[in-house]
Amino acid sequence: MLKSQGPFSALPEPSIEWQGSLPYARDFDDCYFSRAGGLQETQHVFLDGSEFEKRLARHQGPVFSMGELGFGTGLNFLATWSSFTQAKRLSGTRLHYWSVEKYPLTKDQLLRALQPYASLRPFLTEL
Repeated sequence: MLKSQGPFSALPEPSIEWQGSLPYARDFDDCYFSRAGGLQETQHVFLDGSEFEKRLARHQGPVFSMGELGFGTGLNFLATWSSFTQAKRLSGTRLHYWSVEKYPLTKDQLLRALQPYASLRPFLTEL
């Protein structure tokens, strides 16, 4: 049961079982990302699947927007931010990224889940 705090209520915490550093969502009977390689999965499914690099290369405006349903561990966001920074670092274009999450992970859970991804640590630290 959620405790009401005025017009807003706290979001429910996810029911996570840890399998090493890999979070497993008990409520959905599913891993947050692939055991074989979460970052590779993000690249293939999320970035390549949305044609991120092609759309970003043709983009001319001051703001590039992208969104997702289900923030999860934030791996998609961090990989997007990293790729965006590499591609647009000198252009002055800003990334506008939105996401929703019914069961947001705590800071400690995010840090634990994303610990294996050294290339994303600067972005995780900033987040």
